[in-house]
Amino acid sequence: DPPDRSTVGRRLLEIVRSGHSLEEALRSEAQRGIVPLGRAGEIGLRQIAEEIELFIEAEAALDIDSARELSIASEFATEIAGVLSVCNYLDPKTSLALQGTLSVDFQRAKSTLALTGALSVALLTIGQPEVQWTASSLRRGSPKRGLPAVPEWQRISVRGEDFASRAKNSRQILQHLLTLYRWGMCQALPLFPDLSAALAQGEGKSGDWIIDHHGSPYGDGLDDATLFAFGELSFSELLALPLRGDEPQEVLTLLLEREPVLARRNSRVVAWARQLWNPITELVHVDS
Repeated sequence: DPPDRSTVGRRLLEIVRSGHSLEEALRSEAQRGIVPLGRAGEIGLRQIAEEIELFIEAEAALDIDSARELSIASEFATEIAGVLSVCNYLDPKTSLALQGTLSVDFQRAKSTLALTGALSVALLTIGQPEVQWTASSLRRGSPKRGLPAVPEWQRISVRGEDFASRAKNSRQILQHLLTLYRWGMCQALPLFPDLSAALAQGEGKSGDWIIDHHGSPYGDGLDDATLFAFGELSFSELLALPLRGDEPQEVLTLLLEREPVLARRNSRVVAWARQLWNPITELVHVDS
């Protein structure tokens, strides 16, 4: 998502939440001198304003109860401790009462949001398996055919027919992410916020790596951490990176036993994308 449009929208939303009208927020933004002058700037602001109105309406439908903090402590080979903010809220599509974490932000949803949600709901379930926890998010949607972007809703829960199976799956999720964390402490893993999820589904393309927005490129391929760890690579160069001799045995086993076609391609970035996302897809239900 182009950072300028989301930044303007988030700023407008903050002003409205502070008690001002949307018209007042628009005038304030126009006076900043950042939005282009003339008709183009006015149209751009009005388009964002329409999205803000839809977003505020969707947020109100959540009927959010006051948030409370839950202490989290799980002991594996690595101790995990911290605090998660949870609340009661309604599913804006079905009005179903939910309980868990909730993230509301006027920006496009990234695939890493599913990872954050999976981790949160797994930790909550391990602590209180009798509760049907969810991790939900409300994000700015994508405009279609010139219409304002409808807010996107995502609800994540751990798969399982009963609390015992949900608790078991939650421990597997946590163990899986901890293993990846430990591997990442030893080497730079070719995992990326947007591209990896697309590659894991067999849908990755060059536009997921570097996005050219009216001559202002952005994306995973231009992220500072990516450039530091892997250098400036084209999409084809990235896919051509071969598996290394010191890859963890779990990655090699995945390829040899479950992905023979992928093994012949010998693409390191695709192999790691599958290694990250396959277990998450199997253990977590995403409703969006």
